[in-house]
Order: sequence, then C-alpha cells, then structure tokens
Amino acid sequence: MYMCGSFVSGGQLVAVQTAFSM
Repeated sequence: MYMCGSFVSGGQLVAVQTAFSM
C-alpha cells in the first residue's frame, strides 16, 4: 500500500492510502 503511493505526490499519496484502506 505504502509502496503504491510512495512515488505519488504528498496530496495524492493520502488519496491512494484512503482508497486502499477502504
């Protein structure tokens, strides 16, 4: 999950983390 948003921007990283959490 973290690796997926690692290369994403800070703001987008949060969105990716939330999507995976859901």
